[in-house]
Amino acid sequence: MPPVNQGSRTAMVTWTVVTSFLFVVATVFAIYEYVEASRLTDQNATMSKKYSSIVDERALNSPEVATLGEIQKNPQNNYDASAGLLFVSVQRADRLGKLIAGPTAESPEAAANAANRALASNTAKLKAVGIDVAAKDLLSALNLTTDQAVARATEAANANKARDEAVAGLEQSKKDAAKQVELLTGQITELRGQLDQASANVQTMTATKDAELTKTAGDVNAKLAETQQNLDKANVQIAQLKGQLADKGKELNQVQSKLAEIRPDVTKPVTRQADGHVVRVATGGVCYIDLGSGDQVIPGMTFEVYDRNEGIPPIGDPNTDLNLPKGKGSIEVTRVGSTSSECRIVNMAPNQAFTEGDLIANLVYDRHAKNKFVVYGNFDLARAGKVNPQDAEVVKRLVTQWGGEVVPDINVDTDFVVLGAEPVVPTLSKDDLQDPVQKAIYDRAVAEAEAYANFRDKAISYRIPILNQNRFLYMIGYYELSKR
Repeated sequence: MPPVNQGSRTAMVTWTVVTSFLFVVATVFAIYEYVEASRLTDQNATMSKKYSSIVDERALNSPEVATLGEIQKNPQNNYDASAGLLFVSVQRADRLGKLIAGPTAESPEAAANAANRALASNTAKLKAVGIDVAAKDLLSALNLTTDQAVARATEAANANKARDEAVAGLEQSKKDAAKQVELLTGQITELRGQLDQASANVQTMTATKDAELTKTAGDVNAKLAETQQNLDKANVQIAQLKGQLADKGKELNQVQSKLAEIRPDVTKPVTRQADGHVVRVATGGVCYIDLGSGDQVIPGMTFEVYDRNEGIPPIGDPNTDLNLPKGKGSIEVTRVGSTSSECRIVNMAPNQAFTEGDLIANLVYDRHAKNKFVVYGNFDLARAGKVNPQDAEVVKRLVTQWGGEVVPDINVDTDFVVLGAEPVVPTLSKDDLQDPVQKAIYDRAVAEAEAYANFRDKAISYRIPILNQNRFLYMIGYYELSKR
């Protein structure tokens, strides 16, 4: 074998020793690190187990934790920056509890329970006095209660101000009253002096007037005797006038009897002669009459059609609507010819038909005369159950439009009277009549009823035919058209 170099052997030994030492050191460090890692792992497991009941590991990165960190860092919040976030959260809850329940609050839960009890109690107390605080949280309830308190305080301040003003006004009224009393006292004193002077003047005047009265009594007796003579003469004249009045009454009765002979008798079957006849009945609701332009017929004029055999019925009792003078129907002139006119049939009574020779009549129309009408009262042409003062003008217009004349009052020349609805006097109790407004309405109704009755009696005394509204409308063939 070749010889070994001494230097190479030494180097090999040295390298072997160093390598062994390094291996030992590395082994020691590895053991140490393993032991330390095991210790830290155990410690971490222990810590995780210890704090997992306080905070979940996933919550460490939540926004709430970040917010706690910002709150801790803000110097205005006065938190210890070195303390943990749990301490900050606890301190926040403690501060909020003391703010709600006061410095003696034992815990946030106790503060919350106290707040809920206070909220319920105060809500009930306020509701009992008419203040409804409909809030479910303490802050809203506090704001609403504050608003109510401010409103009540404002009302109280206004009431106090009004009271102070009233007191001031009362004091001023007392001062004014005192001045008035003082003024009146002076006036009373002055009046007493004037009264004393007047009493003295009365005594003086009494003596003078007694003498004058004695003289006047003699003059009065003389005048009384003269007056008695004049009264006797007047009685004689009254007796003479009564005799003349009786004679005039007899003359009036004779005039009325003669007038009755030339008036139409409303009890007879026919009040007037027929004005014309139906000469032809066409189709389409059209008929023709034997009146033309030479008979003063105009478009729009209406006629009632009556059976040629039965004739025109009597006017009847104007106080009721029984036995109205209804005909077969009514017609309206639409086109006027020289000797005949075309008419439209306005209405036809049930089970009726126009035939040639049927009579037509319009109470206003008269080709030979101009009848005079008096229209009095209020009318209800629409038959709506309520009078309309304007309807009287419509009746007057129908009279003048169709050849009649409206006169203002009844006289011997009046031919017909058209009366509106009779005024109704309301039935009122004594208590109602104490009301000035109700009394005025009642008095006006009584006056209207009396005037209506007097007017009707006057027409009867003159033996003038009287027609109420509906009889008049039938007698001129306008009953159906008046409702439109």
